[in-house]
Amino acid sequence: MPIKEASTKLIKTALNFFSVVLLFTSMFQPALAQLKPAAIIPDFTLYTMNGQVFTQKQLKSNSKILFLFFDATCPHCQYETQLISSHYKEFKNTVFYLVSMDKKPQIQKFVHTYGKDLEGKANVTLLADANRQFIERFTPSQFPALYIYNKDKKLLKYWDTPVGIDQIMNVIYQP
Repeated sequence: MPIKEASTKLIKTALNFFSVVLLFTSMFQPALAQLKPAAIIPDFTLYTMNGQVFTQKQLKSNSKILFLFFDATCPHCQYETQLISSHYKEFKNTVFYLVSMDKKPQIQKFVHTYGKDLEGKANVTLLADANRQFIERFTPSQFPALYIYNKDKKLLKYWDTPVGIDQIMNVIYQP
């Protein structure tokens, strides 16, 4: 096959491939845009830093519940975690669940670096999403994803971008 003919065939194949990718992307984009965050905390299986199974049944339910879904390499996640950590003392009656699909060493390093004031606190639990369930069950649209649930496990507020501490506190302190 001559070079010109092979080159033309390769270009046509590439265009067909990108057309199919574009078609699928445009088909699923509306569905992705319509995803709503979990209105009630769904069933899940996550893992503590010592490898123990952690499920929805183990959530503390006598206070507000804050989930922060993060990626250790995400600058926005780093910022949000630093912000929350630096205001930790202002969070009354709140339990924190920091969830990541990263490995244990990355999660621990992330919290040590960006969440120093959260480390070792009784109301802060680090969780690894080894089974990749969080996205499917809670339906975040991007990192960081911040969820605040009431003691009845009903969603009060969801953010999928970094948010100011005043906005978070307004939800934490609402009755």
